[in-house]
Amino acid sequence: MGVPAESRPLLAAARGAPADRARRALLAAMADIFAGGTPGGLFARAADDAEEDLAGHLRPLLPAAPDAAFAVFDDLGADRHRRGDFATPLDVAARLCVQGARRMEVPAGRARAIDPACGSGVFLAGLLAVLGPDALSTGRLRGIERDPLAAEAARLRLFLAARAAGAAPDPAAARAAVVTGDTLLDPPVSGAPFDLMATNPPYVAAYSRGSERARFPGVARLRARFGDFGGRLNLFTCFLLAARDLVGPDGAAVFLLPDAFATGASYAPVREALRARFTRLDFVVFRSALFGATVRSLALFAGPGPPRLRVVTLRGAADLADLAPRLAAAPRSEWGPRATPLGFASDFERELHHRLRGAGGPAIDDLFLVRDGVNPGPRTARDRILDPPPGPLARPLIEGQDIDPAGYRLRSPRRTILYDPGVLARSERRAGASLRDPEVFCSPKVVSRQTADTLVAAVDAAGDLVALNSVHCTRSRRGDSVELSALCAVLNSPLLRLFNALDGGETREVLPQVHIARLRRLPLPPAFEGHAARLAAAVPDPRAVHREVCAAFGLDGPEAVALLSAYLARYPRFEREFHPLPTDQRSV
Repeated sequence: MGVPAESRPLLAAARGAPADRARRALLAAMADIFAGGTPGGLFARAADDAEEDLAGHLRPLLPAAPDAAFAVFDDLGADRHRRGDFATPLDVAARLCVQGARRMEVPAGRARAIDPACGSGVFLAGLLAVLGPDALSTGRLRGIERDPLAAEAARLRLFLAARAAGAAPDPAAARAAVVTGDTLLDPPVSGAPFDLMATNPPYVAAYSRGSERARFPGVARLRARFGDFGGRLNLFTCFLLAARDLVGPDGAAVFLLPDAFATGASYAPVREALRARFTRLDFVVFRSALFGATVRSLALFAGPGPPRLRVVTLRGAADLADLAPRLAAAPRSEWGPRATPLGFASDFERELHHRLRGAGGPAIDDLFLVRDGVNPGPRTARDRILDPPPGPLARPLIEGQDIDPAGYRLRSPRRTILYDPGVLARSERRAGASLRDPEVFCSPKVVSRQTADTLVAAVDAAGDLVALNSVHCTRSRRGDSVELSALCAVLNSPLLRLFNALDGGETREVLPQVHIARLRRLPLPPAFEGHAARLAAAVPDPRAVHREVCAAFGLDGPEAVALLSAYLARYPRFEREFHPLPTDQRSV
């Protein structure tokens, strides 16, 4: 969330102590200054004289606004990002809670709400504003948090928020509203389900690195409860699944998630489970990062009512104020394969997607063999096989970045690889190292980027390049070089690039993926072999490629112009290839 300028002296002073001591001392200082003390010991007190001295040192440094002090508390969490804790900006949480409340079918004045991973209470404050200040005194608000100090902060934040809203809150009600516990393994809740949930659940993988698994001693129990929904457990997906039981049939939920959830193949079972539980789902992707981080965020709204799916993209959290009309004006979204939500910028895009998906031609996998590049495996293998001294087994090696971003052209390889499958130890192969089938790298092939926001392909005509696993390698089943050039044209065309974006639902700008399974399923024009010579002859002229690919798929002139407009709206960096823009197909 970031610490405001007026709080930086406070942060600097607090960082001189161990994290938990600093957090406890800061909470004690905040309770004294902002809450008028800690009546009945209901808020955090310093644990000893040293902490009391630190609290005394911090009191005069407190900013006038409590929220600025809470930002310092959130920043002090030791190793909090590795635990998956990312503090949500207050304005973002408030807007999400307002939008989430509009989806529940229970009046806000009697609704019950919960944040099952409440941290320092940012979403709880937003929920309190939605439900009304009496939600605290009437026990209609609940927060659950594993970290006892964060739970203390949430209680203090709720107390201050209720008082700022004009209520006379009872500190005991604030303490009762937030409980310390584990929502996933031993949820400390009972009674009727809730009407509204709003949360930013922790984003931590509990499946790969031993150092991470050690932080979650309950991972075996998590797998026993949630393991049927995919082998790659992540804490945020577990919270999504738990929501099915915590939210009532007329209730709604809003989750702030990494944008990869919308398209990641490993999350498909969780998306399907949510689709089966909630009839109305809105996926709202933010173009700008909400946390000052590189990974973008997704707000997922789930609720009751007539079945509906919508996918929209917003510039930032401020656009949430206009979310309802944006959703109403958005073209109808659809579910794609593996419960992937597909959003369209226009009815033309949706109709184009339907047309290519039902074109009746072969898929790439029918005529070509698509394979991954080399996986060099653990460091012991990487250090030995990558960039070896010159020798008879050292071969040129390309990476994804060696394929020109516009496609068609390959940069001269800068790296080499010791290509000898016999050099890999059995332990290295068990750890994932693989040099693949040598035939992949000993024949002409199309090479395409595996990490990219669109299809980017070129032809290795000599067939002598080895590729890392950031590259997909595609060979003709018939060994036809003309077909390889034709495939290169199709992959780099505006039509297939746009279709791939529509069909995969990919929205990420950071580490977007061209998945090999989807690449294999991409459609080729009907009678591809008959069009191959004309398609190959068009390479590498982007206008000629556009014209020939559209003709091969049966798109007429106006459709080709509309397609190009939709393509350049999504990928404006390719405009220079078509400048000046054509007004009709004859000028393409």
